[in-house]
Amino acid sequence: MRDDNRVVSDAMALSVQRAAFVASVGHCLIVKSHESRIWLKRERANMAETNRHQLEILQEENKSYHKW
Repeated sequence: MRDDNRVVSDAMALSVQRAAFVASVGHCLIVKSHESRIWLKRERANMAETNRHQLEILQEENKSYHKW
């Protein structure tokens, strides 16, 4: 009977350890996902700013061609 209790106890301890590991990995994935969203948002903002700047340059060039 003692051995059965020990096996059950060990199995429970292992289950708890696995659950903690899975929770830890899940937390890491959530953090990385959040970091990725922040990075992507910044990159899109930078790209939009670059595109606006390039558009302004092209519009100025276009105006100069129309003056001819």
